[in-house]
Amino acid sequence: MVKTLTYAQLRQALARLGFVEHSVPGGTVFWEEQTKTRLTLPEMPAEAPLLARHLSVTRALIVKSGVAEAADFERALEQAA
Repeated sequence: MVKTLTYAQLRQALARLGFVEHSVPGGTVFWEEQTKTRLTLPEMPAEAPLLARHLSVTRALIVKSGVAEAADFERALEQAA
């Protein structure tokens, strides 16, 4: 697993998994059409270190909703790094 991630890298990983990004006041909504999965994150600088709680919530949502298996999510993160 990648040790230090940024919000920009998370965005890239989510895009690889089919999420479309939409800016909203105060944050970003990511939408994956096939599974109808929505993830909302607060507005953060692209190069800011990704908070552990945002990573864990994102990982859990992706796996639970069936967007990807945990290993596929980790691979997308590694490719974005």
